[in-house]
Amino acid sequence: MNREIHTWTTIGLSAAALCCDPLLAGGCWLGILLHPDLDLSDTPYGKVRKHRGLSHWPIIGTVDRLVWFCGPLLLALKMDWEPLLMVALGLALSDLLHIGLDLLDKKLVKKGVNL
Repeated sequence: MNREIHTWTTIGLSAAALCCDPLLAGGCWLGILLHPDLDLSDTPYGKVRKHRGLSHWPIIGTVDRLVWFCGPLLLALKMDWEPLLMVALGLALSDLLHIGLDLLDKKLVKKGVNL
């Protein structure tokens, strides 16, 4: 699935999550920046993670990217962890949407349909 489709569906998920909790919605929005396809980027993360490997595992991939990109900052901040868990849940929901769209795309490509 292309990046634009992933981005727009994540925006829709964020809007729906806003009805529940603004921190949850923020975590979904974070999925636009910390998405599973960062393993394709020309960054140290992209060089050590193979595409659709660990980064595409539900929950585990989310935690991996949070630790990789935000770990030192999160450890330096002395704050209440409960709001951060809500943001992490939103990011995990965004990741699940991303992974689901990738699986759907794989099935559609097998049937000769390209999005």
